[in-house]
Amino acid sequence: RKAEFEARRQQNLNQYAASGFVHFGKHLGSANTVNEGLWERTTESNVLRLGASYSNAGASVTDEPVLHMAGVIVHLSQLCNTDEAFNAIKLPAAEAGLRTYDSATGLSVTHSSPDVAFASETSTNKVVTER
Repeated sequence: RKAEFEARRQQNLNQYAASGFVHFGKHLGSANTVNEGLWERTTESNVLRLGASYSNAGASVTDEPVLHMAGVIVHLSQLCNTDEAFNAIKLPAAEAGLRTYDSATGLSVTHSSPDVAFASETSTNKVVTER
């Protein structure tokens, strides 16, 4: 019910100073650990993992990450559509220096080589080097 929800939400707002992680979750002990509950597999590029429901690695109280957002507690469990028991954050591939973006016109152009892309730079047309 709405009144119960709002009462629980207010309790959470009183308990936690701001929105953010309550628990980071466990991380897979056999993988490359980035931080508590955040890890990667060397076989998967551009994918970060949060939590692991079958792992005992890490100091987190919960297996999965737990967030506090505006008074609402959210357990992140299986964010992606796989049968795996942890969350996947898929990042876009890194830029190769082939694309330019013109901030004046909004035009994005992919060039044949980085040399051509850098040669076409102007004050508003720049090579995209970051995701």
